[in-house]
Order: sequence, then C-alpha cells, then structure tokens
Amino acid sequence: ISILPNGLDSKPFKLVLEGDFESPFNQPYILFLGRLDKAKGLDNLLNAFANIAGQLSFNLVIAGPDEGNYELIVSESKRLYVLQRQGRIKLLGPVTGTHKLLLIRYAKGFFLPSIGEGFSMAILESFFLGCPVFATRECNISEAFENDAAIVITRDISNIEKSLLYLQDNQKIVMAIGSRGKEFARKFEIKNITLQYISLVESFICE
Repeated sequence: ISILPNGLDSKPFKLVLEGDFESPFNQPYILFLGRLDKAKGLDNLLNAFANIAGQLSFNLVIAGPDEGNYELIVSESKRLYVLQRQGRIKLLGPVTGTHKLLLIRYAKGFFLPSIGEGFSMAILESFFLGCPVFATRECNISEAFENDAAIVITRDISNIEKSLLYLQDNQKIVMAIGSRGKEFARKFEIKNITLQYISLVESFICE
C-alpha cells in the first residue's frame, strides 16, 4: 500500500505572499480556521484565551462554518460575550479564497487543539503561508514536529494557555518556526506530488 498526501497549487499562495495586501485587521491576532466543533478543541481554546486575555496583545479570530452553535455559546457566556463585544474574540463564519489566505498570512499563529485530524488542509495552507502552526499530535503532522516546523500543544486548557503566552513572549522564535513550516510545505506542492504519483505508477509498471 502506498499513500500519497494531498497537494496544493502554490500559485495562489505566492500571489498572497508577494502581493500588495494589508492585514484584514488593525490589531494582531491568532487564528482558528475550520469547522467550529468541540472535537476541534475550540471550547478549550476559547476558555484558555479568555482566562489570560488580559495578558495577551493579540486577539482570537475564529473562521469556519458554525456546526457547534458557537455564536450562541459565546453570547451566553458572560466573559466570552464581553471579549467579543470588545473585539478580542471575532467569529467570522465561513471564509474562502483570497480572504481566507490573507487571514492565515497575517495571523501570529494558527491554533488547532483537535482531538484528531486526517490531513488538515488548514494546517497545510498555514505551512504554505509561513504562519506558525500550534497543533496537537493527533493532527498527524509528526514529520513537521520532528523538523521543528510546528509547535506541539495538547487539548488541556492550561497547556493552551502556556502556548499562547509562549507565542506572546517568543515571537521571533515562533516566526522562525513558521519559516521552517513554509520550507516544509514545499514537498506538498502539487508538482512534487505529481512527480511522486508518476514514479509510483512507473514502479507498478516495471514490476
């Protein structure tokens, strides 16, 4: 059995990286991007952020289809609602295209404290754009962790708090990890995946 990963066309990412764009927000932020669901660890990320928001200089931006009714969850939690009214927590709903890529490009970090992922395209897109990735081991990016191209977190709220503070206090180190993630992503460019596919087919033919 041979397994080939998904590939991405690098052109849209290069356009966003090299184009004359501005950040979608005036203030720095971290990003959660994906299906809004408890299995993705969003509850724990929200609580961790709320616990130490006063110590953080960045906001929390959440983008994706709201399958877990998080608009209601935030509105019914006094402290989360206050943070939302203050602009510290932003729920954007689904995002696509250039808007999505710009959100990733300008984020200080991408957080995914998920219970499990097959192959997260949001993580891969973050790698392509040099956005530092904070993810659980269950996100199945062990090679990125081994190459210091992503930062391991757990679903534990206290661990997420420590990770948020680490980002706050070590932005140069975290940016360097984001750069390594960008280099790591090159192997997932569609042209390289295509070459792997051709090589695999040729190996079958020769057998």
